[in-house]
Amino acid sequence: MQSRSISLVLVLLAAVLAAVAANELFASVPTIRGKGKVKKDVEFHVHYLAAGTGQPVYTVPAGKTLVITDVVVTNDSAATAGMFRIDAVVDPIHPYVRVAAAGTTHLAYVTGLSVAEGTHVYASNNGSTTLHVRLAGYLK
Repeated sequence: MQSRSISLVLVLLAAVLAAVAANELFASVPTIRGKGKVKKDVEFHVHYLAAGTGQPVYTVPAGKTLVITDVVVTNDSAATAGMFRIDAVVDPIHPYVRVAAAGTTHLAYVTGLSVAEGTHVYASNNGSTTLHVRLAGYLK
């Protein structure tokens, strides 16, 4: 009976170690919240993104891939929700996200949004309020 107890303890210990290792794998992509192992080297701010407009944010350099790990959008209006998305000229990189009135939406991606070389990244506001946008990630 004692060897069975020891086996059970070893199985539980292995499960705990596997969970810790898995958490380390998920933490390998940096986010604004932290704990990343890869240096966060790309960050953009768009202040006062007017309603119904899009603004160029970044062009991914040749031979590189942009990995967007975080998007933080703040809505100026205390009365109206905003609508935000990330575009690549015509095609959306990320669908519209609703930003509550006087609210902030933070999207943190475990694996990141990959954007190919040469892509022109735009922040688009399809709402009727002014938004503030922060994109963060890294180049690989």
